[in-house]
Amino acid sequence: MSIRAYGVLINPQSWIAIFFIARLPNVRTGLNDSFEFRQTQTAWGIREVARHGFNLFHLQLPVLGRPFEIPFEFPVFQNIAGFTSWMFHLSPSTGGRLTSLFFYCLSMAMLVQISNELFTKKYLHLLLPVLMLTPYALEWSDACLIESTSTFFLLLGLWGLNRFITRDKNSYWIIVVLGFALSALIKITTAVPCIIFYFFFFVKRSKTNFTSPRNLFAISLLGLSVMPSLFWTKFADTTKSRSIWTEWLTSRNLMTWNFGSPESRLVLKNWQSVGERFFIIANLLIIWILFSIVFRRLKNQETWALTLAVVSPPLIFFNLYVVHDYYYLGIIFGLIMLVAHLFDTSDKKLGNALRKTYGVMVLATVILSWVSLATNTNYQDVLEMPRNNIPALSKIIADNSLPSEESLVIGCDWDPTVLYYADRKGIASPAGVGGVQAVLDTLKKSSNRNEISYLAICPGVSIPDKLNGAKLKRVSSSFYRLQLD
Repeated sequence: MSIRAYGVLINPQSWIAIFFIARLPNVRTGLNDSFEFRQTQTAWGIREVARHGFNLFHLQLPVLGRPFEIPFEFPVFQNIAGFTSWMFHLSPSTGGRLTSLFFYCLSMAMLVQISNELFTKKYLHLLLPVLMLTPYALEWSDACLIESTSTFFLLLGLWGLNRFITRDKNSYWIIVVLGFALSALIKITTAVPCIIFYFFFFVKRSKTNFTSPRNLFAISLLGLSVMPSLFWTKFADTTKSRSIWTEWLTSRNLMTWNFGSPESRLVLKNWQSVGERFFIIANLLIIWILFSIVFRRLKNQETWALTLAVVSPPLIFFNLYVVHDYYYLGIIFGLIMLVAHLFDTSDKKLGNALRKTYGVMVLATVILSWVSLATNTNYQDVLEMPRNNIPALSKIIADNSLPSEESLVIGCDWDPTVLYYADRKGIASPAGVGGVQAVLDTLKKSSNRNEISYLAICPGVSIPDKLNGAKLKRVSSSFYRLQLD
């Protein structure tokens, strides 16, 4: 069947609408999915907005002691999802998943719009199944995470940037700054590394001069777009540095966590982990991209610009992309744009072959994506997708303490899940080298020592027979009334 026949059968906007409707039942599932740590952290911000109203600068995440502020990304998503939850009387998890799904579909629609303006052949429309049917897309398209929102604003900025460069209309600079600024504020690891490569691609494709006044002004817009995220990072670091429980979360202290150490970049297993994510997302398309680049003798600068836009985020924020699956959500859209570009610029002989095989290739990509996921033991948790497995300790805390009373939770890292489901404030801390005693010693030195009423112990952590400077009274299993000397 020809491309035109496919287009007559159904248009991309209809596909996106069907995808949205088909995914709607999933938004009512629980939070304890893959990476429940991050999803619960996001849901707590949503719950705070739903209960107390909009809050962009002092949104509480009460799991590391007073003043209960741990600013990371600018909470645009949390405020939108919180308003959605309040308006439609939804739970934080449902409001978060619905908002994420909405922005994922908007991202697909924006990608189609960019494709219509960039490419003469509408191959991208039939690459949409990769954004809809692969397990990776299904897992993260409606997760309670900020990635899809950041991706939408990135694509909005790209659309505005292309129009600013190619059309003699200055008003598009507002869309450029707004889109890129919000994308970087929401998730700086999604936007900042790749923007300059997309700019290079648009300029080369428009066949304009890099030093033209309009393109030089566009570069200044990119710099202006990044400034708000730098100011926000400074504000966030200042806030986190004020508490003994959060000072380790400043940008300076997380340099290795964000970018990876030189040693980690020499570990083959880490590169294998990154490669596996790319292969699960779009296996045959990856192979086709490599083939096309080599086939074109590595000389096409537009192709290299898009390729670098796709791979620059994991190359720069290496450790984050080794650890987290969901960081690749924004990369999927750039990857699809790259494939569409290669289809669009292929020569006549290769183009004829593509017209006969691209449908089969996309279908095979979806199928192999599921097969590769099912046979990869590292991704079994994605297949199982555990739901609503609320920690037993959360119920114990909720049943045996008042909403105004705070608890110290030891042994679950600083995972907000336990306190979130208990709907209680407090401090979550790993047991660490010194165990319970060391955490209690830190508590005594902090300004929160008089605020903590209870001690909750996560599974696998033992309490010493004798504690120095603290008295415990057992309330329930793994839950104690705490009194510091």
